[in-house]
Amino acid sequence: MDFLLHAPDGKYLLMKVVAIFGLFGACRRMEFYNLCVADVNEEGTVFVVYVRDTKTHRPRTFTILNTDDSQCSELY
Repeated sequence: MDFLLHAPDGKYLLMKVVAIFGLFGACRRMEFYNLCVADVNEEGTVFVVYVRDTKTHRPRTFTILNTDDSQCSELY
C-alpha cells in the first residue's frame, strides 16, 4: 500500500493501476492483456470491471472502491 500512496504518479502511474487491478480483481496476465477501456464503468466513486475472457471461460466482474487509507479509484 505504501507504493500506491507514495510513489510518484508521473513515473509509476501505470504500475499503480495494474497493481490495483491485480489486487482487487486477482487478474491474470492474459486478463490484463484482453481488458479494454469499455470493460471499466465508473459508477460514482466505484469502478465496476467486467472481465470477459478468463482462464475458465466464464466472465466475471469485480469492483474497485476507495478505502479510508487509499484513493484507488482516483488513481485510475
